[in-house]
Amino acid sequence: MAVQSNLKIFERARLKKTRGIFPPGEILVKPGDSVSPETVIARTDYMRGSPYIVDLRAEFKDILEPDLLDQVLVKKAGDRVKRHEVIARYWRGSPPEPAEVTSPCDGTIEYISRMQAKVVIREDPGTAKPVTIIPVSAKLGINPRWLRMYTVVKEGDFVREGQVVAGVPGGGKTDFVYAPVSGIVDRICPRSGGIILVRPVMTTRILAQMAGRVTAVRSGRSVTIEAEGAYIEGVFGTGGEQFGPLEILASNPQDSLDEAGIDESVRGRVVLAGAFVSYGAIQKARAFGARAIIAGGFNHKDMERAVIEPPENDYAGPEDDFTLVALEGFGKTPVNERTWHILNRRKGKVATVFGGSWAFDQGLSFELPQDPRPHLMISEGLPQDLSQDVSQQVIDPADAMPVADPSREPRNLGLFRSAKALPGNRVRCIRGPHAGLWGMVEREAGPSEKAECEAVLDFVWVRLDDGRLVRVAEANLEVFM
Repeated sequence: MAVQSNLKIFERARLKKTRGIFPPGEILVKPGDSVSPETVIARTDYMRGSPYIVDLRAEFKDILEPDLLDQVLVKKAGDRVKRHEVIARYWRGSPPEPAEVTSPCDGTIEYISRMQAKVVIREDPGTAKPVTIIPVSAKLGINPRWLRMYTVVKEGDFVREGQVVAGVPGGGKTDFVYAPVSGIVDRICPRSGGIILVRPVMTTRILAQMAGRVTAVRSGRSVTIEAEGAYIEGVFGTGGEQFGPLEILASNPQDSLDEAGIDESVRGRVVLAGAFVSYGAIQKARAFGARAIIAGGFNHKDMERAVIEPPENDYAGPEDDFTLVALEGFGKTPVNERTWHILNRRKGKVATVFGGSWAFDQGLSFELPQDPRPHLMISEGLPQDLSQDVSQQVIDPADAMPVADPSREPRNLGLFRSAKALPGNRVRCIRGPHAGLWGMVEREAGPSEKAECEAVLDFVWVRLDDGRLVRVAEANLEVFM
């Protein structure tokens, strides 16, 4: 049996995106407004949720061995905690009395170091406080008036979480106080004995990222935008959402794009390549300021490297978020015929590309999880009938642009369902020497027989798009109807 696919390739579809705002902010548009990708739809004050570091040895003023630490902790990695909730309790003295350490914030315990007796808590950005007071004199047991004698920072310094801000020698050792969170030292107060940290607050603008009409607004929380246009899904991607004019750097779907094919013309654009893109081309396009690259296939390791490695410095250009979308798979895989016709006829139009990282796109604006697949959209008009449920509805008007053979175009099916590859089915080879190539099933190849892998399989004859007639095992086919 073959595998059915739900890969969507629509010439004309209803596009719908709900853009959430986190933390809640001010919505700047209203239902009925027309927006472009550059339109600012909301703004919000954002404070990064820093990791808080709790030093249990400093808090309990005792050396906690790993075995003792396990007895002291009342929370474990992965637990949610509230501000002032007890995370560790140490019984000592005679009679024993409990000493407790509480969480400095709302968040999640991300990591516990048993060797250093430190707890790392990832703060929830929505509950972050702009000011943090470090009670240095109480932690070190010193007179508040002498505070400046023991501090190693000064007003105006920026400190990171875990950085030493004060220390005092005594008893053959030195006690230290660490900054629990990143911030700017606003004041060292000898009256209270504390160091006041102010955490930077950023005002961020949220863009529409696509052209269309605002159809719904949830006060302070989200904006829904709808439009009509082309919608094409890929099979794998990296990066968030980007938009820019579509630049085609391939003459046909079988072309490969290397470093020599990239120049400054890609700045601010979404680049469509052919069957393959080299790692050098990825890095050069990124350094020149391209927003995204779409191709039939990539080297999987190149995609991983592009995520973790900065672009080379040989080319001038800004370093920015960068998105890659593989339309067909990995390796040299030609772009399918329908996708190529749809995109080739829309060269220069603004395309919105989504690489699959929908959570916290650009730090604040995030996609509600309705389209987990990487995809490409090109808005070409405002929706005509707002009363319809249009999340995945196909619109096929009479003025839709023609393709080579509309009867052969794929339709929407369930992913990973078994299917019989019948004559007339549009298929894609997913394994073997023809992997990534498209074609039409012409006829069955006879009764089941044993393949090289020792399995007994059904075979069919497939007429590939390049004209070749090849014999392919059904198990190596993906069926589109």
